[in-house]
This record gives sequence, structure tokens and C-alpha cells, in this order.
Amino acid sequence: MPMEKLCKKCLQTKSIGEFYRHSAMADGHLNKCKECAKADVAENRNANLEYYRQYDLQRYDAAGKRPQRLVGKRCHIESCRRWYTKNVEKKRANTILARAIKAGKVRRPTICEHCGNDGRIEGHHADYAKPLDVEWLCTVCHGETRTKPRIAMKPRKRGGYVGSMLPTRA
Repeated sequence: MPMEKLCKKCLQTKSIGEFYRHSAMADGHLNKCKECAKADVAENRNANLEYYRQYDLQRYDAAGKRPQRLVGKRCHIESCRRWYTKNVEKKRANTILARAIKAGKVRRPTICEHCGNDGRIEGHHADYAKPLDVEWLCTVCHGETRTKPRIAMKPRKRGGYVGSMLPTRA
């Protein structure tokens, strides 16, 4: 049985599907139907046309694309290029491993070799010169291989904390 609701704008009773969702409303839907909401948006745009024209000029370039997104995309591409030029050996090893997995020459296990957890398993290269010689680790264990040893904070007898080095994996 479909629910019905009264539109506060046109005063017609319509099915709940004719109303936009709105989490702040008691029933989870806006108090005016979709048709009335669209009409209000169009009326507001026409009443403030000059403002919206200026806004659109700032938001879009001549080709109709959003320049902010292009800048972000260009920055990302440039950042990737810089990483590739600095890490040629890493990229080569990762590519060889990925192709071997795709070709079925290497099989990715389902559990971490270090902690035994399942989930996303990644190949860790101890030596990039040996691209197929990897340790299969979960994302947490793999992240620990790239970070400096963390300092564990122990409480002092009189308050405050004293740092001590956590044991590292061999």
C-alpha cells in the first residue's frame, strides 16, 4: 500500500514517490512535490539570473568543463609522473608482479603471511631486483614495513607518560 502525502505548495495529495527525500523531515521526504520543487528552483534562478550567470562563469570554462577538476587531475597526473621517475625500479617490480598475477603465473594468497588475517592482501618486495619474490601481507602489516618503529607510551607512576620502542618484526 503506497503512502500518500499532501504537497504544501500545490495542495494536492500525491504518492510518496512524487516527493524528494529529505532526512530532516519527519517522514523522510520534502513537504513539496517534485514538480513544485523544480518550479521553485526555476523561479529562483530566473529571479536571480545575473547572479547565477556570474556563478556559472566562475564555475565552468569556455568548453563547459569545471576548471577545478582539471587542475586537480593535472596535479595528480604530474604527481604520478614524478613518483614514476623517482621510483623506476619499484614501478617495474610492481608491474611485473601484477602481470604475473593476471597471467596466472603467481597466485595471491587469501591470508597474511605475518598475522594470518584475511582481507586485502598485498605483495611486499624486500628486494625490487627480485620482482616475483614477495611476502604476502595484509594492508596493516604492509604499512608497518614502510613506517619507522612506533613509540609506545607507558604511564608513569606519578602521571604523564614515558616512551619506549615497540619491538619490530624481523
